[in-house]
Amino acid sequence: MPMPPTDPYDSASHREMMVRDMLALVLVSGVGPVIIRKLLDQFGTASAAIRAGESRLKAVENIGPRLAEKIARALDNTEIDKEIALCKDHQVAIMLQSDDDFPECLREMPDCPAMLFVKGRIEPIDRLAVAVVGGAGHAAVGVGVRGGGGRGDGDGGVNLDRLARAARLVGAGDGDGVTT
Repeated sequence: MPMPPTDPYDSASHREMMVRDMLALVLVSGVGPVIIRKLLDQFGTASAAIRAGESRLKAVENIGPRLAEKIARALDNTEIDKEIALCKDHQVAIMLQSDDDFPECLREMPDCPAMLFVKGRIEPIDRLAVAVVGGAGHAAVGVGVRGGGGRGDGDGGVNLDRLARAARLVGAGDGDGVTT
């Protein structure tokens, strides 16, 4: 027996569309947190922004003709569904800035990320957490975390002992970056 068509206003389907549309916007080269904020301020949602049309997009501050064209074609990106499938395969949740459980301290930042990729759960105690993310080749703190240094003893690292006492330290990486 065939399944009935998906109701676009069903909450699960609507959420999937919101995630897909925001990911499409995030994947546009030249679009970062500041541009996304301007688009959301102007159009309300990523869905409305990418469907607004080039002429309306060009009316947004800092969006010229080339970027407007890329945003208008954002849903053509074949990587969107691959990224979503990869997240599902690895049990990684995609959290939108508009989600109730999105960390408030991030939401208050002027360049707040539009979405977070979360492996595991964000616990209430995590509001006190500090995330150190990046490769050791790109940030001195990576050497401190990976190599056991970073004690503020002139090795270019951060005093992680003091930092860890002040907040729960969370590291992320793939073995070549920052890990804890």
